[in-house]
Formats: sequence, structure tokens, C-alpha cells
Amino acid sequence: MLYIPYFYKIDLNITKRIHAKVKNFTLLISMLLIINYNTSYSQCNVPTPLPYYQDFQGVTPPALPPCTVNQTIPVHRTTFKWITNVFQSNGYVYVYVDEPDANGNMWFYLPMMFFDATKSYKISYKYRSDNPDPVSAPVLSVYFGACTVNTCMTNLITTGTVSNTSYLIATKNFIPPATGNYYMGFNHKDKIGYSGYSTALDSIVVEVNEPLPVNMSALSFVNTNGIFKLLWHTYTEQNNKGFEVQQSINGVTFKTVGNVPTNATDGNSIIMLSYDFIISQNTITNGAFFRLKQIDKDGKSSFSNIITIGNPVSNMLNITVTSDQLQKVNLAITDQTGRLVLRPTAQLRIGTTQIQQNLAQITKGNYYITITDQQGKRLQPPMAFTKQ
Repeated sequence: MLYIPYFYKIDLNITKRIHAKVKNFTLLISMLLIINYNTSYSQCNVPTPLPYYQDFQGVTPPALPPCTVNQTIPVHRTTFKWITNVFQSNGYVYVYVDEPDANGNMWFYLPMMFFDATKSYKISYKYRSDNPDPVSAPVLSVYFGACTVNTCMTNLITTGTVSNTSYLIATKNFIPPATGNYYMGFNHKDKIGYSGYSTALDSIVVEVNEPLPVNMSALSFVNTNGIFKLLWHTYTEQNNKGFEVQQSINGVTFKTVGNVPTNATDGNSIIMLSYDFIISQNTITNGAFFRLKQIDKDGKSSFSNIITIGNPVSNMLNITVTSDQLQKVNLAITDQTGRLVLRPTAQLRIGTTQIQQNLAQITKGNYYITITDQQGKRLQPPMAFTKQ
């Protein structure tokens, strides 16, 4: 207020010149902002070159890396946060931080990328959770689609429960359904009834796959009168030595249970060749995971998809559990995506207990059952079964 009289004494022409300079300065700033916005928009509106690498080190929290987007469902409940030097990581990682009881459903989208339908692509990333319980741990899925909204994410690459509390590296191959521009999306989703857990992402790489010497189909199986047979075929083979059949009881640690030599002359073929391998019934008493390791003559190798072969059951599942004490246990039945389907309980006696679980209310498909005590400790490896 003390300066008002002074300003009234200023010459009108001087006032006009000052006003003009202020207007010109404001216009200049506005133009710079518009140019900067348009430049940023144009950079994000064209495909980013491959290979794409994101280690989150070049961004100051809470900013996102250039041209990336996040989405939270529901918007008002769950938040994204940057966290520094956590999850045994050096520097920044991207962490989905969930609120308790929020039933989090959260997305992180990479920049636009151009995919050619005649080529194969590969995405790799490090991931981990803060929850070691496979029953309550969140599910991480990777998709790609036409826009940075969850409804556009129509192409699933991989999905599964994240119950590892140290970093694992995932590497997944995919082929786009058509040539065009796409976005990659990472989805953290809480299981129904469980929330408040986090998922960390780091070292994301998207790149074009080098042509493989063996072009093969997905691994599958048939069950003929209780005899399980693995099936696959190759479209072309170059320098192929053969295949190792590998088995696992947990889907993580595999061992070789058989070898299948190539059917191609000198390991080379340009026609479709069929292969099979019979699985011993006693190796899948509690269900099992299988994959192929294709080996070249020069020692290079690649892996097939993983499939699950479980005990065939109709409406009643019989489980044998051994315990050294009287105790109440939790049974968790989940589908292949990690979604919780049933969560019954059972009472164990000292020694061996035979548990019978009615499955009439669940649909046909492949499932896993996990048994834990009241402290969340698993009593035995998860068992796979197939509801018929």
C-alpha cells in the first residue's frame, strides 16, 4: 500500500513501454512452453527405436521415464511411488505400492513401439515382491496393445503370482498379430481378499529376436487312457542336435528326464517334423511342470513354453499330508493365472492325514493346491491337478 502513490506518479508513456515489454516477455515464455510441449508430444507420438532399455536411473522421483504412462484402477484408492535403494536394488526401481484393502489393479505402460508381424520379439525384466506367500502374493501380467489404457491391452504375453522376495529375470518371446504400433503394459493386480503388497520392476529390455535355428511349435500334451505324451513339431531346423525334456515340481527348478534326438538329416530340415515323449505316470504323482530345451550342435540352446500336467480328478480331490503335530491348515486352490478359486481349511492329526476336497463348484481346467500352516509356512510343494 505504501507504493501505490509512487506508481501513480509514473509517466504514462513509461507505463505503456513497461507493459509492452511484459507482454512480449509473457508471449515469449508462452511460445517456448508450447514449443517444448509440442516437441515432447511429437517425440512420444512416434515409435521409440528398438532395442528399448529402461533401468529407471535417469529420472528423479516422482517423475516417470520419458513417454511412459501409469494407470491406477480405481483411481482414488491406490497410488504409484518411486522408491530408492529398496528391494536389493542399486538406485531407482519402479515399485507398485499398494494401499491395504485397496484390491489394487495398476498398470505401467512403456513408450510406443513398432512391431512387424513377420518378426519375433523378446521382452526381459527383473521383478520381485515383498510377499513370499504364493497364496496371497500379487499377480504380475505383461501385455501389449494399441493404446495406454487397460482395455487396449488385448495381447497377453505372460502372467503369474510374484512370490519371490529376491530378484528373478523373466524373458518372454512374442509375435504381434499384425504389423503396427503397440504399447507394452505391466499389470500388478491383487488377489481377491489380499492387498497391501508391492511389486518391483527393473532393467526392462524390449528387442527384436535373432532368427532361431529351430522354428518350433508350442509344447502340448495328450492323455490317452492315463498315458501322458508330450507333443511338439518343428517347421524348420538348422544345425539341430535334439531336445532335452525337463521336469519341475514347482515351475522354477527343472531337471532333465529324457532326451529326444533330431529327426532331421544332419540336423537340417525345411519340412514339418513331429516329435513326442511319453511321461512316466509315477513322475507326476503330485503334478508336474514340463518344458523342452532345444540344443544346437554348437551348444547353443533355447527353451520352449512351460506346460503343467496334473492329476486328473473329477469332483473329489484326495490329498495325503504328513504332520508331526495336531494342527489346522489352510488349503488354497488357484488357477493358472494365480487367481484364488477356493480357500478351505483342514485339521491334521499326528502322522498321515487323508484330505478330501470337493471340486464340484469349479470349472474344468488346470489348478494348483497349496497347503500352509497358520503362520503361512508351506507344508509341501504345490500340487497340480486337472479338473475334468
